Amino acid sequence: MLDALEGTELIAPVFFAVVLGLRRGEVAGLKWDDLDRLRGELRIQRQRQAIRPLGVVERSLKTEGSKRTLNLPAVLIEKIDRIGNLDSQYICTKG
Repeated sequence: MLDALEGTELIAPVFFAVVLGLRRGEVAGLKWDDLDRLRGELRIQRQRQAIRPLGVVERSLKTEGSKRTLNLPAVLIEKIDRIGNLDSQYICTKG
């Protein structure tokens, strides 16, 4: 599935959901500052949701226990750097 999405705007969000098991709001809330390349860590600390009539809003996770840090091997960090949107503060935001 990931191979079929390579080169599309869906590769990053699907990658985070399938490979790392993140929820949709968590994927949308990932910022580049959450990725610590030196330590090999990705911090999950917020979510983004579409709320009518406000539009897309950034929110806290439902519980403090939902906040977590994932340890990532270098190969996954390199993949994130390739598929993420470098023109946005959010990793998985459309151009």
